Amino acid sequence: MGIVEFLKAIADDPEVPDKYRIQAAALVVDPNANPFAPPIRLAVANNKVLGHANFGAAFEGSPGTVHGGFVAAAFDQVLFMAQSLTGIPAMTATLTVRYRKPTPLFTELIFEGVVERVEGRKIFTRGTASANGVLTAEAEGLFIAVGQV
Repeated sequence: MGIVEFLKAIADDPEVPDKYRIQAAALVVDPNANPFAPPIRLAVANNKVLGHANFGAAFEGSPGTVHGGFVAAAFDQVLFMAQSLTGIPAMTATLTVRYRKPTPLFTELIFEGVVERVEGRKIFTRGTASANGVLTAEAEGLFIAVGQV
């Protein structure tokens, strides 16, 4: 089940308290609604977000590689979805990306994202990106809960 379907299922389930149904509905994002969004398909498995992407020529930075800004945008999507599994509405506060190797174009990329911990309103996440089993980038994201004190 993809993350959008997962959140829609929560939002539509009358057994789930209204507070959580409203939050899930607010988190539902259709990745096809934004023509500038990275071409990534997200799914949830074992409290981890898995993303599969294949960036074409429109996303090129240095010859043959994905522009780092698009790698960062993909991490923002992956880590946002990871933090959403906590059920806490939050926004990105910081996103740190470490580029380990060039991320190739026209290659199936695997992104993974998890929540490391929650401390009060802060949600700490981390993620990786790889191509053909080779780590190309790592990220850490800090999300801040909104609408809560």
